[in-house]
Amino acid sequence: MFSTFAEVEVEVDGLNLLLLIAFNMLPSCIQILEPAEFRLKNFELTNLLSEIVVRMHKYDEIAKAILIERDGLVKELEKLKGRYGNINLSQGGVGVMEPSADEKIEEPAGKYKDSAKIEKD
Repeated sequence: MFSTFAEVEVEVDGLNLLLLIAFNMLPSCIQILEPAEFRLKNFELTNLLSEIVVRMHKYDEIAKAILIERDGLVKELEKLKGRYGNINLSQGGVGVMEPSADEKIEEPAGKYKDSAKIEKD
């Protein structure tokens, strides 16, 4: 992953546009140079906060979906580990490690056409 740094000055007409830029570009820092003070009407503040909350809900929905998917993948991995022994996921590669003698799982006879020999790739 690559990143870079740039200092950019932008003049915007309102907080809505500033918020849009902040959410879409995700800068590491925002500094408002002027005006030193400004007033907001309550409906403007309500709109800004509502926009923030809507985006937070979207991010929360995405995060929860990713966690559910991860949990499903972990369960599938546990099933594979139970069936094939230890699975090595280190260094980006996936390989099946031979289980130790106490971890060996006996396959029921007759479950496979050739139950005498099951080859691993």
